[in-house]
Amino acid sequence: MGSKGFPSATVLIVDDYAPWRANVRRILAVRPEWKIVGEACDGPDAVQKATEFQPDIVVLDITMPGFNGIEAAKLIRQQSPKSAIVFLTQNDDQDICDAALAVGSARYVPKVNASRDLRPAIDACLCRP
Repeated sequence: MGSKGFPSATVLIVDDYAPWRANVRRILAVRPEWKIVGEACDGPDAVQKATEFQPDIVVLDITMPGFNGIEAAKLIRQQSPKSAIVFLTQNDDQDICDAALAVGSARYVPKVNASRDLRPAIDACLCRP
């Protein structure tokens, strides 16, 4: 457990837009027990860093260059099976959401709700049995 009884975790942030990655860092910074171990800017980079760091949580965008987040999630699940995937995306299409959840992601958070919903989504992943 980290400070204040919250579980500690390592986090990888994946998004092709650097200012958005910085925003995610700010959202997560209120929880010092969550250590950001890296950032990635596309699908191949996400898989490589997830394999290297084996993070507890991967915060993953869907629309990225290289290959998309759903394809990256499939490979991350193989290379880093203990990593919980939280999709954080602008895409609110139900078919895409269903496809994201079907690859074994733990949560799906719309970017518009990130400041409100990202931390609880990560908490839910960390508290799962």
